[in-house]
Amino acid sequence: MKRSLPVLMLAFAVTLQVGMASANNLLVNPGFEDPVTYDGPPFVGFWEAFSAGAGSGAGNTNTLPLSGAQHLEMVINGVASSFAGVFQQVAINPSLDVTFSGFGASLLESGGSEVRFEWFDATETALGGTPNLVPVLGTTYTPFSYTATPPAGAVFARAVYAIQSFGGPVNQQVYLDDLSVTQVPEPATALLALVALAPLGLRRR
Repeated sequence: MKRSLPVLMLAFAVTLQVGMASANNLLVNPGFEDPVTYDGPPFVGFWEAFSAGAGSGAGNTNTLPLSGAQHLEMVINGVASSFAGVFQQVAINPSLDVTFSGFGASLLESGGSEVRFEWFDATETALGGTPNLVPVLGTTYTPFSYTATPPAGAVFARAVYAIQSFGGPVNQQVYLDDLSVTQVPEPATALLALVALAPLGLRRR
């Protein structure tokens, strides 16, 4: 038997390409250069902002962007039991872990920040969510990252970042910029895919 190098090289290229494609940012408007929305569905392809009303809010601003011309600002102004934030829903491969990452800065860190995933099936029925990650942010942009495994049946992931004042009245101001949601096969998975394709590169004399 003899190896066919072109076929093996093709197999490797396909595996590598799958990995690179999976690492692409699934978010639209990751740097908040376009306005967030407040108008309800659809949530795929848009940042939807939410808040508890008076004294809280989330929206675009150009005060302190990490890159580009704009970023997101979330505020709570001395209100108890309040919240504000944004989310975006993306289509996912349910067999791969999902990572939500980006940069945040907390100018008034007296409340709490929360990062989480919420899962939905093909009919957009909710399947639950992850526990909250509480990122530790500095007064300058600080990276955060949260990786989770989708449950069975999930084909959409909703990436949520929120601030809250459930512990009492607070003044809170948090900036977000350059966010991403990615799916990357583990090295072992990519290797198994290559091994599975390798027999295609063998031929009999």
